[in-house]
Amino acid sequence: MEGLHISSRSKKVIIEFIDNFATLFGEFQQEEIDAVSAVFSRGFCYYFAIILKEAFDGRGEIYMTRDDRHIVWMLDNVAYDINGVYRTYPRSANNGNFYNGELIPIAMLPNYINSFKHVLPGTTKKGMAERKAVQKIMDAQGY
Repeated sequence: MEGLHISSRSKKVIIEFIDNFATLFGEFQQEEIDAVSAVFSRGFCYYFAIILKEAFDGRGEIYMTRDDRHIVWMLDNVAYDINGVYRTYPRSANNGNFYNGELIPIAMLPNYINSFKHVLPGTTKKGMAERKAVQKIMDAQGY
């Protein structure tokens, strides 16, 4: 688990899963580990969030960061990505499911999320309209 971000609130089984995935159970050399990390942190983070959700029986939720640059999987107020813990949130931070305005549930953005799937070229007009509507909700709630 060398190099992974952890916290006192992260679940050991999740960190171990991420470590085993990223290192192929310790078989990969450092350059291979770096390549796996690069793929799932620079373009395919959406798919890694799905892998985590599936690996842990569909529990947790998938979120997009407010800056539209990253997708994470959240379980028990701890967000995870290929590097381990992305961020922890206080239990009270789940107001409106936006975690202090930093995360947006991807369920609110079914068209916009297509840009993270890398299947359709670019972002759709429907997706941009969704993103703007969610931003208005967040702004109205003071995020």
